[in-house]
Amino acid sequence: MKKCPFCAEEIQDEAIKCRFCNSFLSAAPNQAAEVQAAVGQPPVPAGQPERAVPPFARATKDDQLESDKKVLYSGIPSWKAYLGYYVAAAFLAVIAIAVMRMVRDPLTTSTMTRALDVVIPLAAAVVFMFAMNLYRRSIRFRVTNTVIETEKGLLSKRIDVLQLWRCRDVAYKQNLIDRVLGIAHIEVYAQDATTPMIEIVGMPASRQLFEQLRDSIELQRQNKNVYGVVS
Repeated sequence: MKKCPFCAEEIQDEAIKCRFCNSFLSAAPNQAAEVQAAVGQPPVPAGQPERAVPPFARATKDDQLESDKKVLYSGIPSWKAYLGYYVAAAFLAVIAIAVMRMVRDPLTTSTMTRALDVVIPLAAAVVFMFAMNLYRRSIRFRVTNTVIETEKGLLSKRIDVLQLWRCRDVAYKQNLIDRVLGIAHIEVYAQDATTPMIEIVGMPASRQLFEQLRDSIELQRQNKNVYGVVS
């Protein structure tokens, strides 16, 4: 009898496959060394019995790639990115109230009518702002060191995934108002037929985040042997 190098169960000396863990014993030394290296165990010194590694501890390449993923940014656009729409709605409501006051004769207009002239424009502005807020919350960006995911929709959902190795250029944008509000926009241009350009709007104004994305794009392009300049 001998012990299986993978599960440490006793098996026959002539066995070529373990009946407990279904491991082939013909390549057991090489497989055991690979499994031990994958799970972070040191190799077994010569002359000592091999330590058993349970089958469920075998790390695959996909598992390692999954663990290497790093989320750089995840969130919805800031309300500051749509501040212009909110200001415009409020301004138009004030203009509408002023026009109503000008065209109405205060001597012949009832109090209810004058109240409606104020309430209706304000209600329309509030409804517009509420709809804009729902639209903003229906957009979510998730940027990792391998992909950019864009999720859109409130009742229905649509998720677009852009592999970073497909990206060919990335730009960091901030106007004067954005700098005052502390937000930024990142434009990513890709060699993709469905999503040639993605704009990540209303994100925190972080130069470090932009540089991490730029470096991740370059690394992914090198891993895929895609040559080009990403600025």
